[in-house]
Amino acid sequence: MHSVYVALGLICFALWGYACWSTMGLTLPSDLFPQDVVATVTGLSGLAAGLVGTLFTVVVGILVDRFSYKPAFLIAGLMPLFATAFLILLVRAPANSSGSVVTEVR
Repeated sequence: MHSVYVALGLICFALWGYACWSTMGLTLPSDLFPQDVVATVTGLSGLAAGLVGTLFTVVVGILVDRFSYKPAFLIAGLMPLFATAFLILLVRAPANSSGSVVTEVR
């Protein structure tokens, strides 16, 4: 980055996105899965997050070596937006045995 202020702004943008998404992301297993598997799903998602974090560290190193920090900050800032879009597209209400969607709140 040519400006310290732009770099700081991009860091803030990325961290803001993660902070906003983490509140929702941490409660998703209890909202989406039966009570008896919530711990397993939470553990597996934590494992996946650790592995992806490791991979992302390598990818950021390659991006910075070849280009600059700009694409890394941009990707980091956009990841929560993509995660939200995938969540909206992929999560559906459960269907009951007759095939209709369950809409009743318990």
